[in-house]
Amino acid sequence: MAESVVTFHLEKLGALLSSKLDLVIELNINIRSLQNDLALLQAFLKDVDARQRDSQRVKVWISQVRNVAFQAEDAIDRYLYEVEFPKRHGFLGSLENYANHARRLRTRHHLGTEIEGINKMLQKITASRLDFGIEFKQSEGDQASNTQKNLHKLTPTVEETDVVGFEQDVEKLRENLLAGDQCAVVSIVEMGGLGKTTLARKVCNSDDIKKHFDCQAWVYISQKWDNRELLQSTLEKFVSPSKEEIAKMNLEGMASMLRAHLRTKRYLLVIDDIWDKPAWDAVRGALPEGKDGSRIIVTTRREEVARYIDPQGFIHKPQCLGEGKSWDLFCLRAFGSKGGCPEGLRELGKEMVSECAGLPLAITVLGGLLSRKQKSEVEWRKVLKRITYELHEGEDGQNIQRILALSYDALPYYLRSCFLYFGLFPEDSEINAEELIQLWVAEGFIQVRGQQTMEEVAEDYLEELVDRSMIQVVGQRNLTGGVKKCRIHDLMLDLSISQGEEEKFLGIVVGNYLVANNVSSAAAPRRVAVHSRGSFSEGSIPLHPSWLGAVRSMFWYFNRSSVSSPYQMPLPTNDLKLLRVLNVKGSKIRRLPKQIGLLVHLRFLRLKGTLIATLPSSIGMLRNLETLRVHCCLLPSTIWKVETLRHAIGFAFRMGRTRGKDVDCKANLQTLWGIQAGSGMGRCLGEFTNLRVLKICEIPTNHATMLARCLEKMTYLNRLKLHSYGEEGTIVAKSVLEALAHCRVLYELVITWYFYRPSISCSESLSILLQTLAEKIERKSQFQQHFPEEHQSLHFPSSLIRLKLDVAGLFSEEDGLASLQCLPNLKILKLCNDTYSGKVMVFSPQGFTTLEELHLQNLAKLVRCTVGDGAMPRLKHLILRGYGMNYLVLKTLPEELQHITRIEDGRGRRRGLV
Repeated sequence: MAESVVTFHLEKLGALLSSKLDLVIELNINIRSLQNDLALLQAFLKDVDARQRDSQRVKVWISQVRNVAFQAEDAIDRYLYEVEFPKRHGFLGSLENYANHARRLRTRHHLGTEIEGINKMLQKITASRLDFGIEFKQSEGDQASNTQKNLHKLTPTVEETDVVGFEQDVEKLRENLLAGDQCAVVSIVEMGGLGKTTLARKVCNSDDIKKHFDCQAWVYISQKWDNRELLQSTLEKFVSPSKEEIAKMNLEGMASMLRAHLRTKRYLLVIDDIWDKPAWDAVRGALPEGKDGSRIIVTTRREEVARYIDPQGFIHKPQCLGEGKSWDLFCLRAFGSKGGCPEGLRELGKEMVSECAGLPLAITVLGGLLSRKQKSEVEWRKVLKRITYELHEGEDGQNIQRILALSYDALPYYLRSCFLYFGLFPEDSEINAEELIQLWVAEGFIQVRGQQTMEEVAEDYLEELVDRSMIQVVGQRNLTGGVKKCRIHDLMLDLSISQGEEEKFLGIVVGNYLVANNVSSAAAPRRVAVHSRGSFSEGSIPLHPSWLGAVRSMFWYFNRSSVSSPYQMPLPTNDLKLLRVLNVKGSKIRRLPKQIGLLVHLRFLRLKGTLIATLPSSIGMLRNLETLRVHCCLLPSTIWKVETLRHAIGFAFRMGRTRGKDVDCKANLQTLWGIQAGSGMGRCLGEFTNLRVLKICEIPTNHATMLARCLEKMTYLNRLKLHSYGEEGTIVAKSVLEALAHCRVLYELVITWYFYRPSISCSESLSILLQTLAEKIERKSQFQQHFPEEHQSLHFPSSLIRLKLDVAGLFSEEDGLASLQCLPNLKILKLCNDTYSGKVMVFSPQGFTTLEELHLQNLAKLVRCTVGDGAMPRLKHLILRGYGMNYLVLKTLPEELQHITRIEDGRGRRRGLV
């Protein structure tokens, strides 16, 4: 298996040494020597990777390199810990600082000794590679090709006549192969194990396809393909020249012969498992322009390759099999017929099949396994208990793992750590993409790329993993088309865990027990995830003591209903002083120890589902902290002294009393989400001029002017959400909109301004609610009489994609929606709780040309909608919601809009779909 983690650590260490050389100037010679040795080993490792992964001798050598790389990283991090250790003030603090300075000098001397020893070990390891049988060649085409062919032989196959679950897929592909007169490409895209190759074979072997095409050929492309071998293979399949002829031809000669042969024929070429764009370029140049309906079928794991091959071509994505089809396929393999399973074994069989999650390959292996077992309940129960082992670790299961591992082996080294990171999350997790990206940045996985932010580069990384079909997108994407939530398939999760454990990238603790067998210090992983179902006591931590000094990231996932947690989080900071990530979810702990400030390497801190109400002031000592995610906490003013802080995210957390001059993170802070406005907001909010995302809750009305002044400075805002209550919501909203007029990149805006505190009971009668609404609207008109005239017109940023307004009386029937109709990018519009106070809502001709979703909620006076010609041509969803909404509004809509309208009651429940 590819040794990706070693490469990652070597590059990370090289960058670390380069950036900190001023701190260790006396060690310059040894440091440079270490960098050179690591660079040489890095080149070797990139060559070794998957090609020699089955060699135990190579694994031993790689393990030695990895351990030395870890030692070097640990030595540097320990030294930086002493250098960055917080200084104390006062007389006693001066004495302590003096002692710390002496300790730093000892640490520097110790570092020099360690680096010298590490250099000697690296030189010895480099010299020993030939003793381990490690040779590096310039050309690896033949070997890579043989590896690919061997893996194809390992794949459990099903006779094409017995393929189950592909009926509709086959028909779609068949239609695309037979239709049209021009040469075209049909792509089949999905991860390994879903049956791309089997599906392509099923289609090509059908009688009508064989009759339709004059000739066809099937060509495999290895990951490290060779141009000549690829052309030769294609030529041999179509033309069958003699070996002597091929030996005499160069690349252009082979291409000319192939073009001449195919120019007058309707051909079908299948290119199986293509991994990159240059491979297609090599093949395409040898094919004629084509006519008479020639077709090329491409199977690939990467959608970007398919779209590069033919941007207008048909792309088919096979889906996992449903329950019925999965069962049929299993029965075919286990019993030879769809209905062959005895009644007494059906329940056990279906339970095992469900473990395969609809993957045809996994189901096929399981069926083959049980076809050799005795057909008895006792025997099948034994198999059920061992199904995970058999599928993922046993002899047959190795086939599945190795095929899935092809996608991992093909990853560039900078993506491998990102993929392995999914192994830290619990099974079936829906992972917040924003949080995942922040974790990757904190871990140091992200490379600097031009003018992009680290988060933007990380988004590209995630998209590439999705494109390679290794990660699945959950639900809809965000407003800019990026991933909002994602998950990893169970089989891919197993791969990330097993590979991560092998490379000491991660370790999993379930309850109080370690999943991995070896818990010695030499086997200590860099990251640990604790999936706790039990309890632990104060001062204890469910990890082997020898691990703590090596751990860089710690994930604690607690089942809150069953875990008995201590009052204070057990955090042995002296042992965990190299920690970079602390991610806690679901614990009932009530206090974070003040020693948290000693973790100077900490870059990511998340506390979700805890009972912590206040963070200690020592949080301001975390001079490398980049992301803070908390819930319902009071943040000490010291947090804004952390210069590196990029994201402060939470639910109803409070800012504390802070002055603008005390804000050191203003240059780096990008996200301030969920903060409660208070006395400290006006003094420092205006300092955060580089914010991309801002959400503020409970804004006092008398802060409106101050808020508007702050927003005027935030020219990079992408998302803004304002939530509060008070009687002057309309005035505040207009002030905010005026301040945002300059903003050219704001794509999401939400303004929710209740005229009552949100805690008021929702059970109040409708009559009281409507009466209060009427009084509110009347008060608004009084305020507007005294408000400057220039504030009356509304101006919205043209960049808006999503807009939600919940401000009673903001739009009147007289003004209408003129200020919204011409927004060129607006796709989602939500108007709630009498934001529109008129009886008739007019959608002008040619208005809202990009709108896709329209939500009208609790607009009590609205009785009719008038839609002009050409208005809302792209509208897909229209939702009418609330007790004040009725079917009279629906009946005034054009018939084509009535069919996409959904009626909901005040609680969001559907009352009918017309």
